[in-house]
Amino acid sequence: MNYLMTGCVDESSINSKKGIVMRFLITFSFPTETGNIKLADPEFGAKFSTLLKEIGAEAVYLCPVDGKRGGYVIVSFNDSSMIASIAEKFWNWLNAEVKFTPVMIPEDLAKAMSEIKSTISKFG
Repeated sequence: MNYLMTGCVDESSINSKKGIVMRFLITFSFPTETGNIKLADPEFGAKFSTLLKEIGAEAVYLCPVDGKRGGYVIVSFNDSSMIASIAEKFWNWLNAEVKFTPVMIPEDLAKAMSEIKSTISKFG
């Protein structure tokens, strides 16, 4: 599946951007009927790779999601309008259900520890 990772964003480019950067886990799934049609297209792999590149996928895991074809994608962005932009790509092309969940890496949690400790001492 290396072709799926072509053009993915590397960690150093994320950290060098200005502004607040948030990571999201995108969960997507699409109907079997849609999948059968799309997978019959000999260009499916190239199109999927292009989609992943356009959304700046950092990691991609393909698997069944709620019994349908789907997977999980990690992306980072600093503009909430990207949610609509990214979702539209999955909705229009794959007729997919799409969910966005904010996520952290361990370094993000480490940055939050002083605030977490402060909250615990206030509200215990």
